[in-house]
Amino acid sequence: MRKETEYSIEEIIKAAQQHREFKATGDLSKRISFHTKSHVTLSLEDVPKVQKIIDYIEDNYKVKLKIVGGGYGCTKINFQVDGPDSAVELAKKLLSDPEFKKLAGDISIDVLVLPEKLQTLKVNDENNDDLNNLDSKGRRVSADGSVQNTGTGM
Repeated sequence: MRKETEYSIEEIIKAAQQHREFKATGDLSKRISFHTKSHVTLSLEDVPKVQKIIDYIEDNYKVKLKIVGGGYGCTKINFQVDGPDSAVELAKKLLSDPEFKKLAGDISIDVLVLPEKLQTLKVNDENNDDLNNLDSKGRRVSADGSVQNTGTGM
């Protein structure tokens, strides 16, 4: 694991505008990424909106989000999550949170990605059943209660 490097929102947006990317660092199991809709690149005018989402998540979920990468490819923002929940648990909570969905929609954040699970989830998709079937360690839990690894390095 590479040492974590922290970036500002402005650095990530400028990188996206210049078709550059900062490779994310840190622990994959604690990483969560936001991606904007296809062909949407955030501008520096969107910085307060991104900060509002970060503040909302940190205040309501008692976590610290550190920007550890991102940039081009729509606009990607990779966060390292420091808190009691795994990235999977935080994602479950965010995807069922109407206020988060509204804030995300305000800046065209369309997907939330769990890199360790190679899991891509639509923010406003009410059918994120696949995520609901993952336990806090990212293992798939079937209807009969049996547990299996997701096949992504667990």
